[in-house]
Amino acid sequence: MNDTTLDRHGTHREPRRAALGSGMVIRASIVGAVLLALATIAAGFLVRWPITDHKLYARAVRFIATSSGLNVRATGPMTLVLLPRPTVRIRDIDMHGLDDAISLNADAITGSLSLPALLTGRLRIAKTTLAGLTMAVDVDRVLPPLTATVQAAGDPAERKANRDRLGFLHTDGLTIRSGIIRLRSNDPEKDMLVTDLDGTFEWPANDSGVSLNGRGHWHGEPTDIAMLLDKPITLIEGGSSEGYGHLKSTAIDVTLSGTLNGTGSPSATGKIAASTTMLPGFLRSIGTPLPQLEQIASARLNGDITLADHVLSMSSMELGLDDMLFDGALSFHNETGHPGIAGTLATDRMRLDPFVNTLPPLGRWDQAWNTDPFATRSVAYDDIDLRISASSASFGSIEFEDGGLSLQSRDGRMEVSLGEARAYDGLFKGRLVATVDGDATVVRADATISQLDLAALGRAFDPPLQITGTSSGHMTIEGRGTSPDSLIRSLAGRGQVNVRDGEIGAPLVASVLKTAVSPSDDTPELRTDAPIPFDSVMLGLSVAKGVMTLDEGWMTRPDLRAMFDGHLSLADRSADLRTWVTPNGDDSRSEAGRAMGLRLAGPWRMLRLQSVPVDVRGTPAPVPDASQ
Repeated sequence: MNDTTLDRHGTHREPRRAALGSGMVIRASIVGAVLLALATIAAGFLVRWPITDHKLYARAVRFIATSSGLNVRATGPMTLVLLPRPTVRIRDIDMHGLDDAISLNADAITGSLSLPALLTGRLRIAKTTLAGLTMAVDVDRVLPPLTATVQAAGDPAERKANRDRLGFLHTDGLTIRSGIIRLRSNDPEKDMLVTDLDGTFEWPANDSGVSLNGRGHWHGEPTDIAMLLDKPITLIEGGSSEGYGHLKSTAIDVTLSGTLNGTGSPSATGKIAASTTMLPGFLRSIGTPLPQLEQIASARLNGDITLADHVLSMSSMELGLDDMLFDGALSFHNETGHPGIAGTLATDRMRLDPFVNTLPPLGRWDQAWNTDPFATRSVAYDDIDLRISASSASFGSIEFEDGGLSLQSRDGRMEVSLGEARAYDGLFKGRLVATVDGDATVVRADATISQLDLAALGRAFDPPLQITGTSSGHMTIEGRGTSPDSLIRSLAGRGQVNVRDGEIGAPLVASVLKTAVSPSDDTPELRTDAPIPFDSVMLGLSVAKGVMTLDEGWMTRPDLRAMFDGHLSLADRSADLRTWVTPNGDDSRSEAGRAMGLRLAGPWRMLRLQSVPVDVRGTPAPVPDASQ
């Protein structure tokens, strides 16, 4: 009996088990297809397909070269991952261009392929990651062609070509991992090195904005950087674009915002907010070292800025240098390769010490002058024109009020002048000019004081100077030398000082006599417990070859008159000064024996006070040279 059956209509019917078997076969086929699809998907996620076809490999390298505009050499393997997004990776890749002015080396370059582009038969890398990047840029060789490109962009015939050239920069995201970027220059001050860089660069298309965000190490400090340019193509083609930039580390914080203009010479207007705790290092890093600011540690700056024709101008500005606060206007320039600064500032209080302390030390006054050569480069290569008005200013313990300071330096000539300033109930003004002449420095200085209160001035010293009176005078001096020692030995000049209605305090007299008088000296007994009052003092001085000569000197008071002469050698640090005192009054002639002569002579460290013989007229007799 066979397995064929009839239905109620007499029609043959297939056995039931045959239908069941067929359904199982269909379901098994579906499961197999699903498993195959899952396996394919898993392979797409997990399997990196090596591309060994040399032609395809070469085409991929050429594509990178065409897209980047650089010469490309790849030595590592290339692999392909299909899912979740088609990705191609090439290891050990080198790129360079502009005659090696730009060079890049990466452990691996990974590109995410654009799926819509693939479906239309085109190859486009949407996102790229550079791992282990080392990039070097020679700034001096890269800037000229870039500048030429920008200048040519104003020509309509060049615009399309420029857009095509910039196409290689288009990316939905260029990510750098563990990168190193170095900017090189013929000027070592402009070199810059960024290490451990992790960042992202985005520029999807010509008509979109460009952004850069990252973090790395700059000058050994962790540094964050953010930049945004709203319309880069418009800017390059001669239009304008809004921009923003922020650089922040533990030592520097700079924020810039404003409008950039590409018409003619590139320019910009906007605002700046900046602060740093390492001002000298920051100025050197941007190629604008200013030796006069080497002693300033921290700075802060806020104001409006304009950049045009290599000049950065700032207005409505607040500038803080350590504990000093200035407002006014400044401009920085580097037109001729000499970095410079110019401006007009005002401040309530200013300390001159940080600016003067950059000058070379003179040496020990009681031992030897400094013989180190002057660092003339800091004078010859700076271009400075600063005018500063201060409600009060100080230099060490010396105070000034309502003064105007001018600092100018250009082509080897530096001039510092202090306009008429109030000081200790009097007036003071001075001028210093230093000029580089070959290896030597020529210095000229003059100073004038008027109605200066010596008692108030003396209290500014520690210990206070025990001298009072009202002083006026002037001094001019000049010299030439290759070091402080040779400069001092060449000094020449003239001066005069007048003091009236004062006294020399007892402590000062006692201090001088204690140092200069020996018990064995043949010196008359002098009182040290009383001040020496006077009506007027006049000292007329001349200087030649570092030796200051007292050409004329006298002191008067009702009961006596004192005369002075001698010299003070700055070159050899020695002195030979004489004074003789004669009484006033009707009986002064008959009491000529009371006339007294004194001599203060010897090296500065071992000055000795001795009696000087006087004749019957009260004038000093000739005395041997101090060296004898």
